[in-house]
This record gives sequence, structure tokens and C-alpha cells, in this order.
Amino acid sequence: MDGPALKEVAIRVLREEKALYPERFEGFHLTRFDGTSITA
Repeated sequence: MDGPALKEVAIRVLREEKALYPERFEGFHLTRFDGTSITA
């Protein structure tokens, strides 16, 4: 796996964690290296 693929895997893991978290949680707010924002 290359760097971009690993980043996508990490984002998917964070999204899964959010879905399984038992309390109200807005998610993880991240900024990609290209400057775009993402909430996982």
C-alpha cells in the first residue's frame, strides 16, 4: 500500500470508531495535505 491508500484506510477506521462510539460525538475533524477538510 502506498501513502494515499494508507490515509484512506485510517479515515475509514476513524469513521467506524465514530459509528461504534456509545456517546454523542461529532467526529474527528481533519485537514488533508491538499487543504481539504474532512469529518470522519
